[in-house]
Amino acid sequence: MNRKSYNRQWQKRLIVTLFFMLFAATCMGGCVSSQEVPSGEEPAQADGTDEIQTQPGYEWLVVPMTDVITAETFTLEEYIKTGTPVVIHTFAIWCPACTMQLNESTEFFDEFPGKAHIIGIDIDETESMQSIAQHVNKNGFTGTFAAAPNELSQGLIDTFGPSIILQMPQTIIIVGNDIFHLGPGVRTVKGLSTVIDEIYETLALIG
Repeated sequence: MNRKSYNRQWQKRLIVTLFFMLFAATCMGGCVSSQEVPSGEEPAQADGTDEIQTQPGYEWLVVPMTDVITAETFTLEEYIKTGTPVVIHTFAIWCPACTMQLNESTEFFDEFPGKAHIIGIDIDETESMQSIAQHVNKNGFTGTFAAAPNELSQGLIDTFGPSIILQMPQTIIIVGNDIFHLGPGVRTVKGLSTVIDEIYETLALIG
């Protein structure tokens, strides 16, 4: 990914695209976490002055994580650099809506191979890599799955606010230098595909 400064139109793009997302994505009820929010600063705003990896609230893009299936280390930035949209879902093993979302995303991956990377991030700090791997294998989920390091969880809170870890599943889509937070709820196969198409169309209109 180009690690230069964020464009000042990031917030404008986010607002415009979320307008389309309200019509494109199908949502269902999510789960509410009982875990406490780590102390930290207020959600950060992109000011277009610093590089992504040093901008407060965006360090989570380069936080190392471990794939629970392969035990390989990766960062979100590495996936973003491929040029393919990155779809991130927050989840926990005990959350039934999260399981529904990961099932939908697995079907999406099968129906639209290569359209996006699917990354599931378990944000329940009490759940081990082993238990997450068992959950993934048991349900036959497709994608890359990891337990969120504390630094990543705090980074998500700094960027999107505390609801990002208190309501699940949450969906974030990253296309190049642009980050789109869809919020909580379950996105269907069709909904995910449509949202990605809408993002490309909106970015083309703006840029």
